[in-house]
Amino acid sequence: MWLETDAETRINHRRLQDALDVKAEVVATACPYCLLMFDDAIRSKGLGEELKVMDIAEVMEKQFQ
Repeated sequence: MWLETDAETRINHRRLQDALDVKAEVVATACPYCLLMFDDAIRSKGLGEELKVMDIAEVMEKQFQ
C-alpha cells in the first residue's frame, strides 16, 4: 500500500503483473479493496480467462464442497 511507484504505473496493474509472473491461476484475498483492485486490473487487461481473483472464503467453500 505504501510502495512508491512511478506515475505511469497503476498499483493494481503492478500487483497483477506479480501474479502473472509466477503463473498464478487464482489470487485469493481477504481484503475487499484488494479484491476490487485485482478484478479491475484483470478486466482492464482482458485476462478473465487466465486469472481469477477470489475471496479467501470462496476458496475455502470450493475446497470443502
